[in-house]
Amino acid sequence: MGNESNTISLCVGDIVYDTVSGEIGILLSRAVRSPEQEPYPYSRVPSGFILYAWRVWWVPPDDTLYTESGLVGMIESGRLILYKNI
Repeated sequence: MGNESNTISLCVGDIVYDTVSGEIGILLSRAVRSPEQEPYPYSRVPSGFILYAWRVWWVPPDDTLYTESGLVGMIESGRLILYKNI
């Protein structure tokens, strides 16, 4: 999904609230990866594919990686509530 979403734009410092667990997460950093950057043997990933991943720090403490499309999907479904960093 990457940056295709017109309604949700994630940024470092944004806060997400998990409506199921009650945990709060802070978006710490965004990584961009493609097969051209890190070729894997026997990879079937198409050329031009780009993966956007976010490192999220959760309270209680937990450092986790999520794909950007996964985070956007959870926000759109109402699982996470996004609070923008101003």
